[in-house]
Amino acid sequence: MLGCYDLHAATRTLVCNQFWRTLGKEERVVDEGHWTDRDRQIARWYAPFAAIGLALLTMIMVLIVIPLGTVFVHLLWQGLSGDFGLRFWDALGSLLLNSAQILAFVYFTIRNYVRSRRVRSATPAPNLLGVS
Repeated sequence: MLGCYDLHAATRTLVCNQFWRTLGKEERVVDEGHWTDRDRQIARWYAPFAAIGLALLTMIMVLIVIPLGTVFVHLLWQGLSGDFGLRFWDALGSLLLNSAQILAFVYFTIRNYVRSRRVRSATPAPNLLGVS
């Protein structure tokens, strides 16, 4: 919509470069020539929004997700350490459903990585010299 090629990477590089320049570590600065002029132009005003979004996500993780995860693990432990009543089966079902989601994510991530490696190795390198 904004006519950018890779706004996220351009914004991240712009912010990191400013950080390294502030610390006086010029050797850590990355060349910004990898992105289009439009990417660099939009990244300048997009950077504060990205920073605010990152701060909000961090706050949500610290204030909501971690406490909820702690309560979940505690309730799960209580349910699995009791007798084989409804609470046990509820905890076991919850554990299985949540584990299935994580295992599915890991499986598909590895599968996609392996497929992308196969495609890259099967694709012949381009003939840049134009020699047959």
